[in-house]
Amino acid sequence: MDVVEQQWRRFVDAVDNGIVEFMEHEEPNKLNEGKLSTSTEEMMALIVGYLAFVVLGSAFMKAFVDKPFELKFLKLVHNIFLTGLSMYMATECARQAYLGGYKLFGNPMEKGTESHAPGMANIIYIFYVSKFLEFLDTVFMILGKKWKQLSFLHVYHHASISFIWGIIARFAPGGDAYFSTILNSSVHVVLYGYYASTTLGYTFMRPLRPYITTIQLTQFMAMVVQSVYDYYNPCDYPQPLVKLLFWYMLTMLGLFGNFFVQQYLKPKAPKKQKTI
Repeated sequence: MDVVEQQWRRFVDAVDNGIVEFMEHEEPNKLNEGKLSTSTEEMMALIVGYLAFVVLGSAFMKAFVDKPFELKFLKLVHNIFLTGLSMYMATECARQAYLGGYKLFGNPMEKGTESHAPGMANIIYIFYVSKFLEFLDTVFMILGKKWKQLSFLHVYHHASISFIWGIIARFAPGGDAYFSTILNSSVHVVLYGYYASTTLGYTFMRPLRPYITTIQLTQFMAMVVQSVYDYYNPCDYPQPLVKLLFWYMLTMLGLFGNFFVQQYLKPKAPKKQKTI
């Protein structure tokens, strides 16, 4: 075993031990056991690879590539696919919640014997995997040299949300995780539908951007409300995930709120006229 492999193993073991400690030594749920990318090593390989591409890919494109790649067709296929997938995830998760007799908040994690439990766990697993498909958003930005879009908010959100949903898919693929799955998937129907339309050149859709960000902020606020409810009305759903939801959504509100102010409310500096 070479040095790099040893360091990688130590890193994965440290992350895995951290997750176990964070989850208060709760055993992983059996419903998604053995599925692709649910192990800590597979999950971290994808996230570290993503971050490495952000750093190295950006450096390469800036240093050696003069013109951006033409990616219109690939972006269109990607956006249409994620629009359809998001619609499926929202409706299927809602269907499984209906079969399970869910209420709005305070739904305990299934024991695994319920008839709807495998279906709910599977759709939450698909939702988790979709977070890696969304990495392509960043790939297209870098290959298209869209540096203004490649913000800290964008990279932080993509890397962190995939890590968080990896924990959920592994330990609690059911119960109150359904609410975030439906809400975020519904928002992404709008978001990726908008991306698809602008990729096709429908610029008349651009005035909708502030409203889409407002929908995202409303989504985060709803999840904060859920986390507060679940904290003060605990059920058989992992409390570490309830606390994580609360604090993570606060970071999302802060970062997206700042984006909204900078992008839509802050006065734009007048463009300097070129002198002849």
